[in-house]
Amino acid sequence: MPHILGDVSEVMSSPVITVSPDQSLSTTTQRLLNEEVGSIVVTTETLELEGIVTKTDLLEGYARCETPSEQPISDMMSTSVVTIEPDRPLSTAARRLDNNGIKHLVVVSDSVEGILTTTDILNELGPTTKKLIEQVPPTNNKDTD
Repeated sequence: MPHILGDVSEVMSSPVITVSPDQSLSTTTQRLLNEEVGSIVVTTETLELEGIVTKTDLLEGYARCETPSEQPISDMMSTSVVTIEPDRPLSTAARRLDNNGIKHLVVVSDSVEGILTTTDILNELGPTTKKLIEQVPPTNNKDTD
């Protein structure tokens, strides 16, 4: 049965950009910039999920690190990765993001399949929200614009 707002698989970004834990801070940062993404999933050679690195993690890494080309990304990554399955409703994903105070979920099934962000969900809800607002009759309230 389809979910009213859709499933995670319909909105997630895929394929996932990955790096190994031994990649350097500078190499990982360059990869993030080249791929124009906000996060990179850290995996082992067998694609086992190890962690996630966001733009914020990289900025903090540069602020603390004297030699970014030698600093392994495993020192910067978040290892308490919050995941979600691709067939879960977007409402569940939004709740999971909010409950954990994070902006990125790693989408997993048998392996890492994608990334879902708060921005992805908001972009998906934008047209729906606009349609709902258009259905509300105007009022004579001064606060309504």
